[in-house]
Amino acid sequence: MCTNFTATRNNPWVKEHLNVDLPSAPYPPEAYPGYAAPLVLKSHSTGRVAWPALA
Repeated sequence: MCTNFTATRNNPWVKEHLNVDLPSAPYPPEAYPGYAAPLVLKSHSTGRVAWPALA
């Protein structure tokens, strides 16, 4: 089974809701397993935001 997602390019929304900026490095419009793409995780219980580096 394969899954993919379309990464947002809406920097104002990301800044307002997650308090981070999108990376300046280019990334694909769609991401599949094994692709380098921006990913932000936010804890529902603590509100903590994690921004792993692009690999």
